Amino acid sequence: MFRRAQTLRAQVIPTRVQYSYIKTSVNYLKKEKRINMKIYTVMDKKRYSNKKYIQKLRDCNQVRNLIFYNKTGYTFLKQKRNPSLSEGVMTDIFREVFFSNFDFANKEENFLINNMFVEVTILHPILKKELTCSGKVNDYLLN
Repeated sequence: MFRRAQTLRAQVIPTRVQYSYIKTSVNYLKKEKRINMKIYTVMDKKRYSNKKYIQKLRDCNQVRNLIFYNKTGYTFLKQKRNPSLSEGVMTDIFREVFFSNFDFANKEENFLINNMFVEVTILHPILKKELTCSGKVNDYLLN
């Protein structure tokens, strides 16, 4: 996951929000039997000091999608949600990428996927506004 966070670094030709800082943490909550992953990002200060842009829910979803699925999940030009990255597709990709080196039974994989939660926080460095959204790692849309 940590190497995949590098996909959020600045692009030569920007096609999504540009980030200058990404931090991730993973915690296991024993009582709730769930895994909480937190992703904290800061939008690029140089780029967004002169652009009037406020974070949107789709930015949270794109951060999660790029880190876990290596896809934005949105169309290139209009930034509309692309249904080709559905919950089923996300679950399949997650299994393929993260569980391929383990010998988990299907039941164990399902338990892990259903109990992995992600929280994405995006900070606007100029306006000092935060946007946070969260949900299961394979939810179609984070809230």
